Amino acid sequence: MEIILNNIKYQIHDSGLEAYVVANNYKGDVIIPPYIQHERKRIAVKGIAFGAFKECRELTSVLLPEGLSTIESRAFQECTQLKEINIPDTVVCIQSNAFTKCRSLEKIKLPPMLMHIDYDMFWECESLQEIDIPSKVKTIESHSFYKCTQLKRISLPEGLQEIGRYCFAFCENLTEIRLPDSIQYLADSLFLHCIKLQHVTLPAELNYIPNSCFEACYELKDIDIPSSVCWIGEYAFHWTALQEAQGNQLKYLGCVLSGGRLSEEDQGVLRVKEGTRCIANRAFYENDELVEVILPASVETIGEEAFAHCKNLKRVQLADGLMKIGLHAFAHCSALEAIYIPSSVESIYSGAFSDCPSIKQMVVDANNPYYDSRQNCNGIVHTDLKMLVAACPSTVILDVLEIIGDSAFHGMYQSEELVLPQSVKCIGCSAFGGNTSLQRVVIPETMELIACYAFADCDALSEIILPKKYIEIGEDAFRGTACVNNQLPGAAYIGNHMCCYSPHTEHGPEPDCVIPEGIEYIDAGVFHFTPPMRIFFPKSLKEVDICGFIPDSYEYELIVPEGVGYDYPVKNGHINYSYNKNEYWWDALNIEWNEEE
Repeated sequence: MEIILNNIKYQIHDSGLEAYVVANNYKGDVIIPPYIQHERKRIAVKGIAFGAFKECRELTSVLLPEGLSTIESRAFQECTQLKEINIPDTVVCIQSNAFTKCRSLEKIKLPPMLMHIDYDMFWECESLQEIDIPSKVKTIESHSFYKCTQLKRISLPEGLQEIGRYCFAFCENLTEIRLPDSIQYLADSLFLHCIKLQHVTLPAELNYIPNSCFEACYELKDIDIPSSVCWIGEYAFHWTALQEAQGNQLKYLGCVLSGGRLSEEDQGVLRVKEGTRCIANRAFYENDELVEVILPASVETIGEEAFAHCKNLKRVQLADGLMKIGLHAFAHCSALEAIYIPSSVESIYSGAFSDCPSIKQMVVDANNPYYDSRQNCNGIVHTDLKMLVAACPSTVILDVLEIIGDSAFHGMYQSEELVLPQSVKCIGCSAFGGNTSLQRVVIPETMELIACYAFADCDALSEIILPKKYIEIGEDAFRGTACVNNQLPGAAYIGNHMCCYSPHTEHGPEPDCVIPEGIEYIDAGVFHFTPPMRIFFPKSLKEVDICGFIPDSYEYELIVPEGVGYDYPVKNGHINYSYNKNEYWWDALNIEWNEEE
């Protein structure tokens, strides 16, 4: 029930004991009472409802009553004339976007019982100058103070555990920040473009400074990086005074090597100093100077793409003590000749050595408990998973392997034919992508999954032999291959699988897609980004990947052969047909099949 008293609209809860302020045309100064009278009842005002004051651009002040407990999402969004608001101590919940774009808001007092600063709460509050975060707050979500350009001071309590990404980004007048020791980790772009930030105190036990955390903090020069930090992400200190002060030579931030250039005396050899624990993400990305890298035993982590695209890098010495090799760490190092994995390595991420066609030898230390190079296969195998993690042109695919890992052979398989052994059950993302010599592939009966982009851009691949069973085939697994390109425009088929569909012809989109008899499976992504259309199913169809019909909010009319009742097993669900009618509609949100009445 809704009522209006003194131009304030209330929603009375069914219990008749509580009321929430709801949307109305509010202007000037508004006073909300702690109680209202209705039908001889005294009803407590407990909340400000969703969007109650949203876009009330003539609202100048609002007095909130004691006893209020909740301010819902977007309650005061874009109240552009609102300069100050005191929130009662009884409030325990303020939801996302509550004060978004209150561009005149200069001062606000948050209640002591608040435990959570929700998403985008003060987004673009351009006049907000200072704020104290209550002592019970454990989490400040992403973008909470994004573009609070006049914010000069913020007090963060001990006990705070998490601050979301972009939380203080573009706070251009913030000069100093102390992050309490209770914070467990920082988020990407946390202080991005805080152009006047000069002094930062980091948590004493922090171990990771993420991507772009202090990027474009031009005046930042006073920051003590704790010895616990073992990883600094991409562009974490890009365009800061701290970075620029080190000149163009190698740049160390605490125990992290963040990048830099070699001197002429180095002659292309990077000798990382003892005590360094981490090579930062993209630290030497596309560095053509590098010919050799020598790491000390102190280095534990090589970051993502740390040496990627170093086209002249030939030799790498990885010391015992190294634990982690990041995603695409040495990808596209076209001159790299050999890799020796020490016994200490625990994690090798996808594509760490992809597109390195000059590698002639890959060896894992015999004492490594996580990886091996069994039977002199000249590759890196995850021991427990029986997964080929990294390979080179001469790697032997052993008949004990069950998984070809993501990007394992990307750009490096040089034979014209690939016959996988019967042990292989899964081909990872981009595992054989970009191999222009490959013409024929034979998939074993044991195969269960061919992941997305597995053979993408193998432009000479014209013959793929699939077993006569269902295999989950990911989106664009065969994109850019001859067997697909030669069938387009229109539908493309590989054996009894339908792998893609393009309705667009020179005459515009086709209204119908008729799937031919003999097709048994529809793979992932087949009907992505196609307009509403009719799809005629064949009697032969057995299974559909649930991702095959994600229609980007479109609906399809599905035409089932008369007299056929399908029961399609679908990944993550079921599509059930039990009727003899022939028209059904796909519900993209609920993943359900409903009879069209």
